[in-house]
Amino acid sequence: MKPKAGYDYLATAAHFAAESSTGANVNVCTTDDFTKSVDALVYYIDPDNEEMKFAYPTLLADRNITDGRAMMCSVLTLSIGNNQGMGDFEYGKIYDIYFPPAYLRLFDGPNCNVVDM
Repeated sequence: MKPKAGYDYLATAAHFAAESSTGANVNVCTTDDFTKSVDALVYYIDPDNEEMKFAYPTLLADRNITDGRAMMCSVLTLSIGNNQGMGDFEYGKIYDIYFPPAYLRLFDGPNCNVVDM
């Protein structure tokens, strides 16, 4: 992630994480303890290499209402989020994503991968 000129790296990283998780980095009338508990958290920044790492609580991703399975559309919505409209960064790139194994077993996607194509 690269902040626009004049913006602090950590503040922009925190804004990026907030916008892609609960959708706001400020208290709004719907902010409550649950909303605060599912905010993404920035845990690493390296401004020289334009790198930041943040974590989403798995509780943030919606589950399929019929069977409770995890849905890829929720993960994509989180990772892409509302960040395109933010005015404080030039760009962001996703290099890697990690899911706890127990959470991966909840995905209802295809039983194949790139090797199988």
